[in-house]
Amino acid sequence: MFVYLALLARHAVDEGHDVICLISDEGREAIEFERHLRPVGGISVTSVPSPLLLRNIVAVSAENQSDVVVIPNGDVFVTDVAREGWAGRGVLRLLVMRDPRWERPASLIRRLRLRTKSALIRVAASRGAEVVWLRQPGYSGPEVHVNDPVIIDGDVAGVVTRGHALRQALSMGTETFWFGMTGAISPHKNLDLVLHALAAVQRRGPDRPFGFALIGPLSESLGQREDEIIAALDALPFPTRRRSGVMTNEEMNAAVAAVDCVIMAYSTSSPNSTLGKAVALGTLVAAAGDGSIATFVSDLGMGPTAALTVDGLAALLAERLTSSKPHPREDILLDQFCGILVSPPHASGV
Repeated sequence: MFVYLALLARHAVDEGHDVICLISDEGREAIEFERHLRPVGGISVTSVPSPLLLRNIVAVSAENQSDVVVIPNGDVFVTDVAREGWAGRGVLRLLVMRDPRWERPASLIRRLRLRTKSALIRVAASRGAEVVWLRQPGYSGPEVHVNDPVIIDGDVAGVVTRGHALRQALSMGTETFWFGMTGAISPHKNLDLVLHALAAVQRRGPDRPFGFALIGPLSESLGQREDEIIAALDALPFPTRRRSGVMTNEEMNAAVAAVDCVIMAYSTSSPNSTLGKAVALGTLVAAAGDGSIATFVSDLGMGPTAALTVDGLAALLAERLTSSKPHPREDILLDQFCGILVSPPHASGV
């Protein structure tokens, strides 16, 4: 979320707007705040006791006579807006990051929850919120939406150069094909499944030597310590590399450029920044997941996907070892993320 906040704040400042970022005390203590939002100049940051509530947003918007209020994690506030309506100043814009229509198939209970969320989104839209849907890079459609922004610092060539430097720093030789996972390592990235799939590829006799690089911080929700992750990597029958710590966007870009193929074995149904970065930088993708993941990857021409199983992912990883490197695609960098979210009011589509 802080990456989105920083991106929107910089754009709004560049457009000559006054910008107030409202976050909770807990959020202000987060390392992501220090990495992403604090460096943004020309903004005011207001914090309130955790958790951040809709009434806090209403009060700050009224106090500052806001014209546009953007909530990047709009999914969290859908229920409150549906129940209370928008009583603040200016246009309230909710970015819905997890479209309930993406999750197919799902259990009966999950389907009921998704239908409830869909109904709440419609009610929120009727009670003063402007709903904006997050879509994958390159998407075009009739509803009011923003494409998940592919944020590249400088030009693609410069990022590729930094990727080569990172590869050298981690002793990732060119004679080895390197798979990688990047960004915050959380439960929905299914690290254990990925490691088992890689081990299965090694047991079956790969067409070429390969290694695995895990680059990024461990999410607290993962429930594993750094030493446990390193021990698991060291036990694998192929080369591994580990770099931890919260990453800037520039470091994330370099990590995607450093590997030959990024692995996306995700238990989520929403767009993600790794896919867009891989497309822009010309890095192979090995994606496993539900139907929406397959759609995102297919629409961008990044090849077939696999079922979220060890055997399914292993087969795809083995195929990627002999795949041609895709060409970088700078065309997907031309997104409308900031322009839509901080623009004057427009009709909402639900």
